[in-house]
Amino acid sequence: MTPPLSPTQVYTYFGDWDNTFVLYFGAQPSTDYTVRIGPGIADRYGNTTGQELTVRFRTAPLDPQAWLHVPGTVGTYSAYEPARLFVAHCNTDRLDLTLHRLTLADYFVAMQDWYSFAPATGGIVRQWSLNVEAPLNETRYAPVELVAGGGSLEPGLYLLDMRADGVSYERWSHRHLIVVSAVNLTLKTEQGETLAWATDLETGEPVAGVELTFYDWQGQRRGAAAVTDGDGLASLTGSGTDWFATY
Repeated sequence: MTPPLSPTQVYTYFGDWDNTFVLYFGAQPSTDYTVRIGPGIADRYGNTTGQELTVRFRTAPLDPQAWLHVPGTVGTYSAYEPARLFVAHCNTDRLDLTLHRLTLADYFVAMQDWYSFAPATGGIVRQWSLNVEAPLNETRYAPVELVAGGGSLEPGLYLLDMRADGVSYERWSHRHLIVVSAVNLTLKTEQGETLAWATDLETGEPVAGVELTFYDWQGQRRGAAAVTDGDGLASLTGSGTDWFATY
């Protein structure tokens, strides 16, 4: 049983079009409440109810929820680090996960139509389930190892898809496109020229001999490939404000 609510926590109004009295308050899930309505409630004309009413009820628990706790649709991950991310969950105890390997063409299709994009079943790398626990109505966070037993993924493009018991599937929060790389690319662009600098994600040292190919956001190749020199630098003629680079 909850402690009494102060008057400042309760908001009421009377609907004279259907003769209803409505009250709002910050009800908590899975909680017992008792509402006592006294005989002195008056309308705008001074008429009182003259009756007492006691209503007892219990609120339902929160609906099951789960989402990938990631910063956005696409995330970049180091090939040197364990392939791990986190999921948030509430009132559900099982998560079913599928990791797909994507092609470059898949990537551009997904970016142009994230809602309708469906990866090919032949690209499945791993399917597994994760049991999670949390107190009723409380959100908790659980680590997800993308590689069985822990470890890193090979450089490439991946899609993680999650389903949870009792949770309606939602493409924006239940799947995540993963870019795994051992190289960090820094792009600097100006009118007529783009400069790329490749460095190793573990050592920070420049990476030579990396062949870069530039695409626009629709997946159309732009210009010839460029290869990084001893300083990890490569240049390309043209403006690259909307370009995507692969190696």
